Formats: sequence, C-alpha cells, structure tokens
Amino acid sequence: MNNKKKLDNITLFTVNAFEPDLSLKMLRYCLIGFEFESVKLFSASKPKGDLTGIDFYIIPSIDIQGYNHFILKELSQYIETDYSLLVQTDGFILRPELWQDSFLDYDFIGAALPDDDSWLSIQPNNFVEAFKKVRCSEPYAYLQNGGFSLRSKKLLELCTKLNISDFTIPEDDVINLFYRNEFLKHNIKFAPLEVATQFAVENPVGDSKFSLDQSFGFHGKISGLHKDKIKKMAEYQPYTNKKEILNHIKSSLFNLNEDFPLSNFIRDSVKSISEKTNRENELRKLREYYPLLNKDPNLRKEISSQLPLDIIIPVVEKDLVTIPYVIDFAKQNIKHPIGKIYLISPSSEKIKKVAQSLQCCWVNEDTVLPIKKSEIEYKVNNEDRSGWLFQQLLKLSADQIAENNALLILDADTVFIRPRVFEYKGKQLLDHSDEWHPPYFDTYYKLTGYQPSSVLSFVAHYMLMEKDKLIALRKHIEQHTQLNWIEAILKHTDRNSMSGFSEYELYGNFVLRKFKKEYKEFYWFNLRQSIKQPESIGYLAKLHSPQFKSLSFHRYNSNL
Repeated sequence: MNNKKKLDNITLFTVNAFEPDLSLKMLRYCLIGFEFESVKLFSASKPKGDLTGIDFYIIPSIDIQGYNHFILKELSQYIETDYSLLVQTDGFILRPELWQDSFLDYDFIGAALPDDDSWLSIQPNNFVEAFKKVRCSEPYAYLQNGGFSLRSKKLLELCTKLNISDFTIPEDDVINLFYRNEFLKHNIKFAPLEVATQFAVENPVGDSKFSLDQSFGFHGKISGLHKDKIKKMAEYQPYTNKKEILNHIKSSLFNLNEDFPLSNFIRDSVKSISEKTNRENELRKLREYYPLLNKDPNLRKEISSQLPLDIIIPVVEKDLVTIPYVIDFAKQNIKHPIGKIYLISPSSEKIKKVAQSLQCCWVNEDTVLPIKKSEIEYKVNNEDRSGWLFQQLLKLSADQIAENNALLILDADTVFIRPRVFEYKGKQLLDHSDEWHPPYFDTYYKLTGYQPSSVLSFVAHYMLMEKDKLIALRKHIEQHTQLNWIEAILKHTDRNSMSGFSEYELYGNFVLRKFKKEYKEFYWFNLRQSIKQPESIGYLAKLHSPQFKSLSFHRYNSNL
C-alpha cells in the first residue's frame, strides 16, 4: 500500500554541477513521503545510481555565478508545474508530515534569515544598506533563503523578464532583497515569518525557538545540528523488510531511549580502557559515543540551584574584546545566586574601567600571590608561557579573594549560551571535555602521588571550586612534595611541553578521589569558535545553543 502524499502540481528539483550521486540520493530521500508530479536533476555529469522516475538534464560545470544565472534566467523553461521545490545537498525535507497545502498560497517560501545586529554586523555593506531600505517600507519583512525553497511558476517567469544583470549577487538575495520591490509590484507574495519557519529553518530568528525538528525542511551546514541532518541523509539506505529495519535500529547510536543512563554508559565503557600506552587511542574511540550525550538531562532542562557562588575570571587586556560577553551571558545563564564577579588582572586602567562598567570587582593580581609573573621562567620554542602558568596559580588561590565558599572559576574567552547549574540534587557537577594531554597527568601524579581518578579530562575552561577543597589540595601538595605548593608546581611542570600543567585537571582529579560521593560527571558540550567581530557572539550563541552549552574563543586574535 502506498501511503505517500501526492503533490500533483509541484516539481521537485535540484541543480548541482559537481555532486550528481549525492544529489540523486538527496532527491530519493525527499521522495520518502511524497509523490511529486515531476522530479528533475540538473548536473554536469550523469549519476551512477538509478534514475527511474527522475528526469536528468546535462548542464555546464557552472560556478556560483553560473548557478545564479541558471536559477534566475533559465530554470523557468524546464518547470511546467505551477510550483517547484528547490532542494540541495544541504537543504531538503526533514518532516514530511509537516507539509501544509497552505504553503501554496505564496510565491516564495524559504528559511527566514535573522535581522539582529550581531548577524547584520557580519554581512556585506551593500546587503545591510538594502536591508535597511526594505525594513523602512516593510517593517516586519523577513528575508528568506533559497537553498530549500518553494517557488511559483509566476515568480520563475518574472525572473526571466526583469533586467537582472549582476549574477555575483546570490539569486535568493536578488529576489528577496535587491529586486524585492519589482517582485512586489507584480503581486508576488513572500511568506510571512510564521509561515516561513513552519516551512524551513536555517538560523535562529528573533525570539523564536530554534529547532531543526519542528519544520518541514531546513537549509545550511553552519552548525553541528545541520551537519548531523546532512550526514543522516547521506547515509540513508532504504530497507525492504522488517528484519533489515530492526538490524539498522540496533546498530544505530541515535536510536537509544531518552532515559538511557548515559553517564553510567560512559563510566562502564571506560572501565575497560587500558592504563598503558594505548589509553589515548582508546579514548578517541570512546569519543565516538559523545553524540549520545545530547540526551543528557542537564543539557535539556533549564534547572536552577540555590547554592550561592562567586565568579572568578583572570583577565589580561587582550581579553577585553570577549569579557563583556562572557560576563553578560554568565549573568543570564548561571542559575545560581551570584554574589560577586571578580576580575583578576595586572594593573591596568583599561581593565579597571571595564570592571567598573560591568559592575565587577577588580583585583590586582600582585596582591593575590607571593610571586609575580616576571619571576616565572617558562619558555618553549622561544614562546613565553609564564603568563599562562601564572593565571593558573591565581585560580588555585581564588579562596583568598571571594566571599562565598563556592567559586566558579571561568576563563575570559568562554561564554555560557544555555542555562547552567554546577550543583544538582546535592551533588556538584564536574564537566569533562574531549582533551587528553598526558603531561597534565604526569604533573598531577608528581604533585599528589595519585594516579588520575578519571580517564576523562576536566579541562572545560571553567570549574566550580570550593574554598575548603582548595585549602585541602594545597595542603596535600605540600605534605607530599615537602615544598610550598607554588614551588612544587613550578618544579614539576614539564618545561619541554607548551602545556605542562592544568589547574582544572589537578583540582578535578583530586576532589574526585577525596570526595567522590559529592560529585557527578557530565559532558561539557563546548564548541570552539574563531571570530573577527565580537558583535557576532550573540548570533553565534543563538545558532549553537540547541546543541552546545558554551562557546570558547581561544583563537580570537589569531588572524588579526
């Protein structure tokens, strides 16, 4: 029995000069729930797969300008139906059941583009100027993407008639933005935002919730969520009987029940990991399971804690580009009573002013430790790492600064983009990362006499520490090494490694050994980003918050 919905007046098509086989697979994927009146594939070479039911057309090996010209000036002659659905290898149908016949009330529907300042700041100047003009005449207009879009024959024919000559401009921007008034004069109807988001999504837009699972389709490969959808499509294989379907489900990592005890799963898995030299390779294999932790309840739920805490952030002047965002997002998303936020830095009028403007307490780093950064000798390949080591010593002395017992130590380039707690049901949460750096654990052993308590890394760029546990840690180091704790760290840090010591690895492994019952481990869900415009942090936060908890901008200055 055929349960596919018939769309008798719509042509499904794609234009892809260089990936005919992947495009064919994508078209087949879109046909899971539908029968279109016509299906067309335009490419420079014929795919190897079965083209039954699909019309194939040879086109030149066009570049992006050639693509824009083809869509605007040539496509109309190939489309005989009243409507056409343009799909791409990074934009296709996700939820067939969310199709609405009312989509056909419009001449153009695609995924809505954002309009906030952080997104506009990374767009070309001519785009921003044209956008502002559109908003003056249409205050509630939202531009829409063409990569996955529904278009009327009326619109396609009008494209061929208009005097469009600049094909360096993306074809969807030509229609939605630069020639928008011409299309409106001919009574072309663009879908409003509410309809567009029901049809497709690409970016976070306004205050609406961003989800790739609540729309008919999507477009883009700009985040891990998008890429997961593309990967699923590329790996899709139609199954012909129930046995094959069951075998597929059993082998799939993404079909586990939401209540599956993932923390226990990780813990049980790592028990078998050897303590020998193959440990790092085994951990790489273990990381293949990390996508499962999407179902982590701490990621999904917006919970809160009554545990009061202070926030400690070591800062230098280069961090001033990110620190306002770090603090603003921390205030929004840390669901604890926050006492004070301390910025620890060298003497700097710039940092003092920023601290005052952000209502933070400024602390001169020279008042915290009995040594200065200049007294530390730590160079590797002519690169001075003394400041990097010094700020770790500052963090391990945070109990001398703050008032609350609980101290959230936070790096100056890490932004929390989801509601976060660091204590839940009486247990403190230790976030672990993908990192595995043996020198950290060698130094930990030399300082404490203990083997690591976890095969996972605690270098997550933040950590909840407590005054009493910091005191206990420093005391233990001094008893074990018979040195002052600072002298012990300076002595045992591997000076042949660019990164020979980690305060997070030290504290996390120590408390997990001494106070194990008080802690629970979670995966960090952090994404490293590189930006040239800090104004885009707000946009990036919206884009990635469905999948990640935090963003880190370690390489902000690398290309400046």
